[in-house]
Amino acid sequence: MRRVPVVLVLALLATLAAVPPASAVGDVSDTLNIQLPAGANDAARLALRLSRATFPDDGADRVLIATDAQFADALTSGTLQGDDTPLLLTPADDVRADVVTEINRLGATEVVLLGGVNALDETVEDELSDAGLDVERVAGPTRIETAIEVAKLAPESSTAIVSRAFPSGEDASQAFADSLAAGAWAAATGWPSLLTSTDVLPETIRQALADSDIERVMLLGGTAAVSPAVEEELESLGVDVVRVAGATRFDTAVEVAEQRGFDSAADAERIILVEGQAPDAWAAGFAAAAHSAAFDAPVLLANGPTLPPATEAFLRANASADGFAVDVEEITEPVLVCAAAPAACDLAREALGLPTEATLELDEPEDGVPSRSTLTGFLELFGADADVVVFGPCVTDGLVIVGDDGTFGLDVQASEGVCPLEFEIRFGNGTLQRVSRTILVGPAEPLTGPVVDTETGGDAYTIVPADADAPVVVRYSAADDFVVDGEPATIGAFEASVTVADMATFRADNATGTVQELVNVDPGSITEGIVGNIDQSADTMAIVEPVTGVALRPDIVLPAEAALVVDGDEVDQEAFDANINEGDQIVLTATGATLTNRTVIGTVSQLDLDAVSGIIRLAIGGLGDDHANAEDDLYRLLESDEQARYTVDGSTADFDTAVAALSLGDTASYRRADGIVRLTVANRAVAPVEGLVTETYDPDGSPVAPEPSDGGELTVLTDLGRVALSYSADAVFRLDGAIATEAEFEAARTPGDAIVYQAPDAATETPESLSLETGDLIGDLADITEGDNTFDVVTLAGVVYDDLDYTAAIFGGESTFEADGTDITLREFEDLLGLIDDGEEQATVIVRPFGANTLHRLTFIDG
Repeated sequence: MRRVPVVLVLALLATLAAVPPASAVGDVSDTLNIQLPAGANDAARLALRLSRATFPDDGADRVLIATDAQFADALTSGTLQGDDTPLLLTPADDVRADVVTEINRLGATEVVLLGGVNALDETVEDELSDAGLDVERVAGPTRIETAIEVAKLAPESSTAIVSRAFPSGEDASQAFADSLAAGAWAAATGWPSLLTSTDVLPETIRQALADSDIERVMLLGGTAAVSPAVEEELESLGVDVVRVAGATRFDTAVEVAEQRGFDSAADAERIILVEGQAPDAWAAGFAAAAHSAAFDAPVLLANGPTLPPATEAFLRANASADGFAVDVEEITEPVLVCAAAPAACDLAREALGLPTEATLELDEPEDGVPSRSTLTGFLELFGADADVVVFGPCVTDGLVIVGDDGTFGLDVQASEGVCPLEFEIRFGNGTLQRVSRTILVGPAEPLTGPVVDTETGGDAYTIVPADADAPVVVRYSAADDFVVDGEPATIGAFEASVTVADMATFRADNATGTVQELVNVDPGSITEGIVGNIDQSADTMAIVEPVTGVALRPDIVLPAEAALVVDGDEVDQEAFDANINEGDQIVLTATGATLTNRTVIGTVSQLDLDAVSGIIRLAIGGLGDDHANAEDDLYRLLESDEQARYTVDGSTADFDTAVAALSLGDTASYRRADGIVRLTVANRAVAPVEGLVTETYDPDGSPVAPEPSDGGELTVLTDLGRVALSYSADAVFRLDGAIATEAEFEAARTPGDAIVYQAPDAATETPESLSLETGDLIGDLADITEGDNTFDVVTLAGVVYDDLDYTAAIFGGESTFEADGTDITLREFEDLLGLIDDGEEQATVIVRPFGANTLHRLTFIDG
């Protein structure tokens, strides 16, 4: 199994229309996406993500905390946020662990609680105080008075912002709609932000203004939000009133941006887009205030998946301007911060002149992509220049040409199961887009065969399908459907039932899901098959699976005075013993057995040559047996056996010639009939070992790389499981296709890399070589152990990385986390691991170096 990058050579027509795609914003370097994958968002997480996007480590002395249940007490928090204080959210009766983690990251020592004990009870205050933080509570009887108390902590100012406090109908968002942009304005200016009823100026506000130095009020919203009567009352206090309003909340946000000096996107180096209509839009909108102040970025509003006309016009810049203030041809950091629906983010990117996200479509059949086939797809770049690289464990290396019509093909190699693919698209302006997809690879027909191993590692078992030349590892999860002996079963019942010799059927279908079907087989009921594990000293034998040599029915004892037949002739026990050999066909009857001599043909898989003692011991494929005793692993040929017959490369040979010619990887045939052994050898170069570098460099599990220039050892995961390899300093080393030194090879080697090892073979003049193609550690998740912070990374062949500590940053730096291309915290990552472990979600994982850090990326599988 190999995984190497496949470069897509693009030859797309430049005349393709620049229409924004329907796909959601993913992992794009010019856009900071605040939203988490669907279903994973909540108010507190959005606030945390904005805090991390705004403040570096040890970057804030003080934090504000409000309840995550409703917006009332956070309405005017922008005043205190400024550019140095984040707003965090937590439940009313507990401090979230990730909030505590963020406070520690920020290095904050002070906490201001917004709201009374009904909003944040004393438990929250006590927990924070017990953590050694200075805690101050700011509260009033209502949200209006709370805003006044917040204003008292603001710097002295002659200007205040006044906006509505309550909705006029059932739409609760009316109460905070204008504050989404106003909070950012207050944070940028330090102006106090006050609240009023729609029709009457509250007496508490009147008194607060009278007692202050306020000379000017910026009145937010139209007359439906704050009535002319309130405006007149404010003027009666002797203050200048400037109403900042548009026809809708979206227009009002644009008006606020203009008041801040942003007539259009041409005047901004960063734009913040937040949802402006949804009931929970307040969380990201309020928490974005500090980011707006810190990066001097206006806040604009989206309406679900669309951009309102006022927002779109602002982003496209006015006709007299030169466009976006940032040169979109040379982008080095995010210019759009998006806390809105993915489709709205797409539209905003297009309006700003950023490269439109590429649209990627894969023509995947419902029942999966067959192994050894070509997966076709379509890549739409909307006329942009880009280089694209694809990574995936089921992709064969090679150049893929993308036609003028945008179509391309990827060669899918022999494998079955879910295969994650990652496309990296680098546009000409430096923007990097990542798109993750998962495909199901497998045969069109179900895989059915006897179980040969139930301890494969992780949630897996091994079968040998009919006509297969290698075993297949089948993985399962709690999300699969299980059937045992024709009846639906649980995963636990399936695991308790499966044993060697049972017949298992694996059906993987994108439309209907994965089915694991088991038929229990009593080994004693198996009466015909390939004979093996012969021990004539104990008069026992077995019926074995011929590819692996695993005993399906062990310890068979023939009855006394058995009726025996060999190749159609009745024989006595002595003649039967002279013919029986591992690899022959046998049929057991009630009174004896019928044997058919067969020649075992295949690749020499094990070899033990002892020329001094005159013994050749070898296995061909999965078969090999010394029929005389219980040593059932290798065929045994003796120099002293004068009846033995040898052929090497088509010529009759003797024992010594056979010894000199034999090597691993040769093609050989072995037959024993009438007591005469025949061995035929055709010299072949040793078959290369192909697989993935595991977490161990050495067979003993040592994580320490060997010293350069002295050879070394490593463990490789192949299609047949883990293989320990030793190599010499004289080997030829290749790194990503180029000749390398041993030191360069060993310095570059990391778990998940694809490796091909060719053992030396003197008979064919084949030199020893190792070829390494660097790549990501990628696969499914198994054995998730949250208490130990570990999981296994597995492929169909087995475990690539056993007990990976996701907090240890195995590739250096710090551990970082993503889900479907979106940055997440360790807490969020572990929450998602819990869902995967419970079978509620399915995902693949990629662990890779990313900058100076180690990135852990989850890609969720739809359905």
